[in-house]
Amino acid sequence: MTDKPGLRFQNPSVNRRSRHPSYILHHTLILLVTPWLWVNGMTIWPFVLVQKPNPSARLLNHERIHLRQQLELGIIPFYIWYFSEYGYYRLRGRTHYAAYRAIRFEREAFEHDDNLKYLKNRPFWGFLNVLPHRNVGPH
Repeated sequence: MTDKPGLRFQNPSVNRRSRHPSYILHHTLILLVTPWLWVNGMTIWPFVLVQKPNPSARLLNHERIHLRQQLELGIIPFYIWYFSEYGYYRLRGRTHYAAYRAIRFEREAFEHDDNLKYLKNRPFWGFLNVLPHRNVGPH
């Protein structure tokens, strides 16, 4: 924990072994540490939910890409599109994981999450530039 404003603040009243969510302000993100989360990270505007209090830069970048997608498209339209694509791929016989990885928002985030400068040069509605999905994972 530092004293520099806006860089990192963890709720001091949280017991590190607690199963209750805590919050961390991390640069421009509001992280909710939720130990019971079934995935490493998840973005639900305006929050980023993470399993562990010190997520990797790659995970944070992945979730920042989702925040940008949600801002550009609008929060409700984003979720409608997201779950429509997921449902489409599931109906086409994909497994849960293959359907998740086929969603264009996820494809953009996974393709660029290792490039920490991606959001600086990302075009508006960059998820539309992702190539059409072919085969991802087992069916």
